[in-house]
Amino acid sequence: MSKISVIGCGKMGSSLTKAFLNSGHDVFVYDVIKESCIPLVEQGARLAETPRQAVTNCELMVFSINSYASTIEFLEKDNLLPLLKGKTLVQLSTGIPQETKELEKITKEYDIDYLDGAIMCYPNQIGTDESCILFSGDETTLNNNESTLKSLSKNLIKVSNDIGGASTLDCALLTLYYGTYWGILQAAALCKSQNFSVQTFADIAKDLYLFPVATEILKHVPQDVESGSYKDNMASNMVHSNAIQRLIEMMNKSHIDTSVTDGIHSLIQKAITAGYKNNNLESIVEVIRK
Repeated sequence: MSKISVIGCGKMGSSLTKAFLNSGHDVFVYDVIKESCIPLVEQGARLAETPRQAVTNCELMVFSINSYASTIEFLEKDNLLPLLKGKTLVQLSTGIPQETKELEKITKEYDIDYLDGAIMCYPNQIGTDESCILFSGDETTLNNNESTLKSLSKNLIKVSNDIGGASTLDCALLTLYYGTYWGILQAAALCKSQNFSVQTFADIAKDLYLFPVATEILKHVPQDVESGSYKDNMASNMVHSNAIQRLIEMMNKSHIDTSVTDGIHSLIQKAITAGYKNNNLESIVEVIRK
């Protein structure tokens, strides 16, 4: 049994906590919104009233909050970094390689083991056979914590000793994901504009298109688009907007043209403005159509 503190109790942080609890670990939880911790406490987690309490009651500290900047602010605010000496920090927030380097520099200064992770699944898939997490960082650190981290996913993929490896691959896969998603949504919008069945398009495309991700997307796009019901399927437009913003930041820093990605991000922002903030990506169809 490992002593773990999970920082951030949103959808993903809550799923991480539940998976750790299901594997019998001793888990403290902390969130600036204390109420979000209560359901987890009722399931066996222990509430950390302060950041200091979370740091002192763990061997492994897992971050699932909105940014690397917030992680650094959390650690520096109450001089918590010295308390993590010899412990392991696992960053599972969405970020870009440059941010991982900044955090690595800080952790090395305080002799903190650091693993950077990129979660390649939705919150409800954590702890299941469908989950996958990419990791980068020191191989010994990963080996030492592998059995604990397998509570979250049996499919842990070590991608690089370079701390920025996981976030780089994450951004590369996001590029593939959003490019594929964009093509399907634009096609759906085209079909709908011509009163052509989106389901017919999906059925034929599934037979012709070999990419598994496209097949998965095609399962739920027709129903959402044709019904106009764009429920949040574990990742709202706000979540996707934040992810694409990080991707754009990385592309800019890498001197890569962002024209298409900017366009996708602009449409997501347009959907948010139109009232689809908490809906899924399919709602973009409503703002693609002029």
